[in-house]
Amino acid sequence: MPEQKPIIMYDSPEAASLKTVTGWVYEDGRLFGQDENLARFCGATHRSCKNHPDHPVHQVRGY
Repeated sequence: MPEQKPIIMYDSPEAASLKTVTGWVYEDGRLFGQDENLARFCGATHRSCKNHPDHPVHQVRGY
């Protein structure tokens, strides 16, 4: 016989809990936890060339 999932009501303490979290967030509010590099990658609109930093900055998402 298949195991039945427990019933969790809307107002039950098991339905949700309030947590305090720390992490990197970019402009739309998306949380990346401790991944600063990914948060900056997703939030950036322009970058400089890592091989030639003297080149002008370029747009990374032009849509």
